[in-house]
Amino acid sequence: MADARERYVFIKKLAEGGMADVFLARDVMSTPPRLCVVKQLLPDLRSKKEHVGMFLDEADLAVRLAHPNVVRTIDRGTSRDGPFLVLEYLAGYDLDLVIERLRDVGGRMPWQLAVQIIISTAEGMAYAHALTGNDGKPLNLVHRDLTPSNIFLTFDGVVKVLDFGIARAEERRTRTSTGMLKGKARYLAPELIQQLPGDGRVDQFSLGAALYESLALRPLFSGENELAVIHAIIESRRPSLIDQRPDIPPEVDAVFRKMTARLREERFASMNEVARALKAVMPPEDQRPALSTFVRQQFGADFEAHAALMARLASASTSELRAYFEKGVNLTDALSDPSRLAKTQVVVNQQIPVEARRTPMAPVTLELPDEAPPAPRPPTPAQPKPLLSVTAEEPQHVPAAKPLRLPDELPLGVEGAGGAPDLVEEPPTGPRLWLVAVGLVVLVVVGALAVRAFSGKPPVVARGALLVRSQPPGASIQLDGVAVQFRTPAALPDLMPGQHTIVLEHPDTLGATTTALVVSGAQQTVDLVLPPKEGLLLFAISPPDAIVTVDGREVALDGGLGQSSPLDTGVHDVEIRAMGFMPKAMRFDIVDGARVPVELTLEPDPAAP
Repeated sequence: MADARERYVFIKKLAEGGMADVFLARDVMSTPPRLCVVKQLLPDLRSKKEHVGMFLDEADLAVRLAHPNVVRTIDRGTSRDGPFLVLEYLAGYDLDLVIERLRDVGGRMPWQLAVQIIISTAEGMAYAHALTGNDGKPLNLVHRDLTPSNIFLTFDGVVKVLDFGIARAEERRTRTSTGMLKGKARYLAPELIQQLPGDGRVDQFSLGAALYESLALRPLFSGENELAVIHAIIESRRPSLIDQRPDIPPEVDAVFRKMTARLREERFASMNEVARALKAVMPPEDQRPALSTFVRQQFGADFEAHAALMARLASASTSELRAYFEKGVNLTDALSDPSRLAKTQVVVNQQIPVEARRTPMAPVTLELPDEAPPAPRPPTPAQPKPLLSVTAEEPQHVPAAKPLRLPDELPLGVEGAGGAPDLVEEPPTGPRLWLVAVGLVVLVVVGALAVRAFSGKPPVVARGALLVRSQPPGASIQLDGVAVQFRTPAALPDLMPGQHTIVLEHPDTLGATTTALVVSGAQQTVDLVLPPKEGLLLFAISPPDAIVTVDGREVALDGGLGQSSPLDTGVHDVEIRAMGFMPKAMRFDIVDGARVPVELTLEPDPAAP
């Protein structure tokens, strides 16, 4: 099996991501030799089929992508060190680092440059969304991690989309498990959080959040933890962009608000529409020179060091570079003072050279339980453990102390129970005096509960509440089969803990039924999107320039993808035609709320010239 390092001479480890090591390398078989970036699956993941499949999925997608605003893939393969991916080398910084630098120095980005970054990103993603497979069928590619750390700005003013590692496409080997969210929490679209089917408008939402952050220099959605951020997204608590940046045109604020609308139907139909809307408010001058100057000004010293480093790399021999890498020498130090190589016998550090961008934050993976968990029990103090000697050479695992625990149910008030229940105890490992003290405390608590039980007074149970909201609002509510006088949004207080069934009805929708778990002493929020009674036809047509009409009205398609306007119940006529192909006529019987996929490849017209 071939070794990636035979063709690609590794110069320096740049970063370690969630799945792969990233190396700066030189392609010695290219003429002239060129710098590149090699991604290699982490050693501890190479035996795990799921992770290997995800990495190969990224490689399969990457080699299909060829657009000026998407990072270019040069090569891929499998070697003794596992699968690898070779990308073009980009000199510059990701948008996340630029935003961080501006915050640190109290600066801000001219709105024209921020908008140009979003336009270029939207054009790259419009291309990716329209990508087709070898069979000509749409891949329905969705990036799902279109965040500032994956939008790269080169020193030449070029914008590139990075890292399709967690993208979703029809031809992927792996699928995200139900109940799993992949991506960085504050950029996730509401439908992704709610586990609804996603399309390119998921990326549009994330890009709108990046637009806000580029201009306001703060996240669009924030909170004390990721759960709070998710609630802010679901509730669409968006601050005003124009309040943060009064200098921007109102049209930019309007585009931002449409991109980040809570309902995807209210967003732009495609990334091409986003780019067109933003271009309409931009000055006619090419913004790339200004963007190049801006990035170089923010990182002036780094840019000069990078230029000197590139000049030295051009003259360094392959054996010299290989020796630097094998001994772990800091690349910048070694090239400026080659005598360091002779003095270095071990890996001296793992610093990232100035030309490398920071390791991106690993995507957040959130487990979404089917129901809210019960309130946790107060933790019992852990037994103390003797201190262990830990050395740097051989780390030791310190096992957690095993606490005293009570049985799941206490047989209080049961005839013949014979007093307080027995305690279930783990094997003791701490001082006996500590156990005796805890045992006394437990017996006091159990005794108090027993007194309450035998006194005939039931224990007080703290009740909970539900906040029920719907889209559209104004739905009637049934709780456990009983009509509630309020309509959504409505707070339902004083509910017993446990599962409750909620039925929502709205005259313009099909309604919805769900269950919610009420937690003692807490308020839970229930958000439901009610499907409309009107149906839709969802088109995936080849060739992508085909013209589709429904009942004589043309459907707007983007690369062969699109959907009809809402359709009433009944029969609807569809015609599809394209130059050089045989036309196709079909009829669909739409029932309430039906979403009918229409996937069709037109046959070539043999009579066409």
